[in-house]
Formats: sequence, structure tokens, C-alpha cells
Amino acid sequence: MKKVLLISSILASTAAFNSANAGHADHLDSIFFLPKEGKTVSTTTYTNGEREFNDGTNDVEVSSNSITQEFNHGINERLAVNLGITYIDREIEEGASEFDADGFTNPDLTLTYRVANEEQDGFFADIRLGYSPDLFDREEPTNADQDGTVASGNDTYNVGVSYGRTTDLLAYKLNFDTTYNSDTEIEDGSSNLTIDASTDFTYGVDVQYVANDHFSVTAGVAKTIIGSATDSDGNTREGGNRLDLDLALNYSLNSDLLFTVAYNHAEIDDSSIGSSSTRTDDEEQQITAAVAFRF
Repeated sequence: MKKVLLISSILASTAAFNSANAGHADHLDSIFFLPKEGKTVSTTTYTNGEREFNDGTNDVEVSSNSITQEFNHGINERLAVNLGITYIDREIEEGASEFDADGFTNPDLTLTYRVANEEQDGFFADIRLGYSPDLFDREEPTNADQDGTVASGNDTYNVGVSYGRTTDLLAYKLNFDTTYNSDTEIEDGSSNLTIDASTDFTYGVDVQYVANDHFSVTAGVAKTIIGSATDSDGNTREGGNRLDLDLALNYSLNSDLLFTVAYNHAEIDDSSIGSSSTRTDDEEQQITAAVAFRF
């Protein structure tokens, strides 16, 4: 009798999980979330970041605090548009020197089209088109009295695709993105530097475990292949790669309000901008706290 009750309990728990997992795509924390027609999701994210590397001459430490605001709006049942912008306050220690940089990044505009939905097609598939216009100048900090900015100094264009499914235990999503970076203009004191256009490729996977309607855990890994480029001084950045590891804990207070705490660790192998030397021991860590609500 005890064995029968135990087996019945396990089957009931599994069935309940499968049901929640299969219908979880409409939840704000889902890796497949796409807002319904006429619905908007506002997400505010605070990020604390630390990056350390050696630029071939000095040890460099970069500390930053940032706020990101995003609005994700459903145009129809398959199409959504996302607009986001970030303000960053950054402190840079390079050897015995200290610099500051702050300001807005260029805004990010992304259109997501759902090609396939698991309920009708047996899997999820999305196509993404992204654009970030060069609205803010990129200025390098030259001394303690002259702050720099944090904008990229270029336009970026992105094309991405995703494929994913839910299983009895987990949901997973495979991602591939191509990013084209136009010529980068950098103001460095009294001189200007131009870096030729380049293309980056990113591929990765996100995995999610849904405990119930309130709690879920998301983990991800992504590899970016950084394209090579030459600057106006004749130096060549040979390119490199970046590996990102992500972990997020999600708590949904209700169907329209989500709290997330996340951690990111990145290892970067990339030549310094404007220099042929390669940065070594380049690592970055970020802790984020976000709140999202749907209206």
C-alpha cells in the first residue's frame, strides 16, 4: 500500500510539473516569453560589475554600476518589439592612474518574430533583428579631470535565430547571433581614432528548470567569436573570443510581476582596442537584480 501511494505521489508530482512546464511560455520568467498582442513588459535592471585584466603594461581594474530600462511590447501574437537603454557609471584603475567614465549607452531596438510555437508546431523558433544607433559620442578618459563616456562609438546591426523545446524535466533554447559593428569613432583627448568595421558571431544555449508557478532557475552558456579590425593608426586587433556563463534565480509574485537575481562570469581573449597587444587574465563578473511587470 505504501509503495502504491509513493508511486501515485510521484506520478502526480510529475504530471503537475509537466503541465506547468508545457504552459510556462506565457510566464514572464520563461526563456520563450513573448508578450501577447497589446501587452507591454517593463523591466528595470541594476548591475554591479567588476573586470580585471593586464593590457601588456599595467594591471587594469574596471568597476561599474548601471541601470537598464527596457520595454517589450507585443505587436501581434507572433511579433514583439523591445527598446532598451542603459546608464553606466564606471571607474577605471590603470596602474597608478584613475579615470572615470559615465553616461548612456546607445539604445537597443530589437524585433522578435515567432516562426514556430510549441503548441502548434511542437517546438519554439524565433528570428531576431536588432539595431543600435550611434547616438552618443565615445570619448576615452584621458586624465582624472576629464571623464570619458561609455557609448560604443558605432552603429551595430544584429540578426539572430533561436530554437527550443520543453521536455519532461527542463526547457532548453539554442541561440545563434551575428552582429555587424560599423566603423568606430573614438575621441581620445586631442586626437581621434577610427576602427574599421567588424563582425562578431555568438552561439549558446539556455536551460530552465521550473519548480512551480513562482520559482524557476535559468542557466546559460554563450561563446562569442570577436572579429578582427584595423584602426586608423595601422594597428590590427586580431580578434578573439568571449565565454559567458550565466545563472539566474526567478521569483514570480504573480503572473504580472517578476523578480530576478542573476550572476554572470565572463572570460575574454581579445586584443586591446587600438593596439596589437593582447589583454591577458581578462575576466569579468556581474551581479544583477531586476524587476519586471506586465501591463
